[in-house]
Amino acid sequence: MVQQAFFTEPDDQTAWWYHQYLISLVLKEGGREGGEEGGKEFVREVLEGEVEIIRGLAEEGEEERGAKGKGGGYRWAVLTLASLLRQLASSQGEEGEEGRGEVLRKESRGLFERLGRMDPDHAKRYENIVVSSF
Repeated sequence: MVQQAFFTEPDDQTAWWYHQYLISLVLKEGGREGGEEGGKEFVREVLEGEVEIIRGLAEEGEEERGAKGKGGGYRWAVLTLASLLRQLASSQGEEGEEGRGEVLRKESRGLFERLGRMDPDHAKRYENIVVSSF
């Protein structure tokens, strides 16, 4: 249902905040789901599914932004995608998949840098996230 709200009105921040809350519940409860290893797998599956869906929306926003020459870009989709990739990267590194984790971190970092260009009013915020997270 939250995903329907994303595609209906991608720039409405309310749906994105609720999605962030739901993801925080997944991360919190993931450790309790089927033991430690089962919980990590559950969290990874949820994050990967969300990344796939939101990546498509972020790419659609970039196409729209390119067609208009400015504006658009679905900032909330890009921000959520960058955050999900960062969380997914941290779940990869512990399992001996440092190579994949590094690829995910690099993509996340690039998205935060892109956000700074899309949303100059909050560029310092995104820059601070990059500095403190990577």
